[in-house]
Amino acid sequence: MQLVKIFLVCLFMLSRCAASAQEIDWNKTTHWTLYDLKEKKPFGIPIDSLRQLAAMPLPDDTMHFFLQFATAWPKEKSSIWMGEFLASYNAKECTRKIIISTYGGFFYDERDKRYYQLSEPVRKKWMDWLDEKMNAMNIGNN
Repeated sequence: MQLVKIFLVCLFMLSRCAASAQEIDWNKTTHWTLYDLKEKKPFGIPIDSLRQLAAMPLPDDTMHFFLQFATAWPKEKSSIWMGEFLASYNAKECTRKIIISTYGGFFYDERDKRYYQLSEPVRKKWMDWLDEKMNAMNIGNN
């Protein structure tokens, strides 16, 4: 009986995470974190391994400010990567991983396999702010 309860709780949590793959309300995201990649490729790092990386919390309110200017790319659009930051956040009780381009002002949400881009007026400010955070953490980006 206890095993059935554990299974049902796990199933419930997975369904909540799967449901969050729909449109993201960035203002409801929390626990933003920036990670030191140490020359690892972010696409190959599982979410449950993030805690093994050096990290720095990012202010939720600042991320909310920048991400209000984010728009989703069409699902068929993708990009070429020339350098990246790795970050995570919580949404609807699920940790989600994003990979942020160090040059283009866009990012990739790994769970829903979707690219987002910040609008031109705030793109450079966001990239400068992230660079500043990385430098404060004494991390070189890729």
